[in-house]
Amino acid sequence: MSTPIEPPAIEWIVERLAASALSSPIPPGTVPAAVLVPLYRDGPDWSLLFIRRTDRVSTHKGQIAFPGGRRDPEDADWCACALRETREEVGIAAEEIRILGELPFVTTTHTGFTIRAVVGLLPGRFDPRPNPEEVAELLSVPFAFFFDPSACTITSTWDQGRERHSYHYRYGDNLIWGATAAILHQLISLLAPG
Repeated sequence: MSTPIEPPAIEWIVERLAASALSSPIPPGTVPAAVLVPLYRDGPDWSLLFIRRTDRVSTHKGQIAFPGGRRDPEDADWCACALRETREEVGIAAEEIRILGELPFVTTTHTGFTIRAVVGLLPGRFDPRPNPEEVAELLSVPFAFFFDPSACTITSTWDQGRERHSYHYRYGDNLIWGATAAILHQLISLLAPG
């Protein structure tokens, strides 16, 4: 297993994200939301930071997710929404996060959210303060793990004449699925060599 992600490659990640298609409209009748995909240096390696949602939140109870939520009218853009939600859920201030770019929308099939994923670089040292009402725990996963093709299980179904793919990543006892897995698949597909 290898990964193209080394410290000098951050600018390459920025270029790849800038080249991804972002112009699609939000599907009507869905709820706009944004998440932060937090990338950070963990010793010599890179990791992604996830949250496990509590059973007290209104949707996606107990799921592993990226920090984020619905876009408020006060949010100037998708980045503002993702940064606000990250501060509220994880306690990391917006000024500590370097935005690298955005990914195309992902729409949840059952809960009706259309999500913009914003990729952000956390500082070398950060002090998360999870909100216990929303975050049951934090989970750190090595970024290289997601570049191993065997890490992802893909299932296909047909819905109204269209083939839909679902992605699942199992890291130890943790299952990452749904919109979070779809966002991960987008990011890894964009950055994987070849």
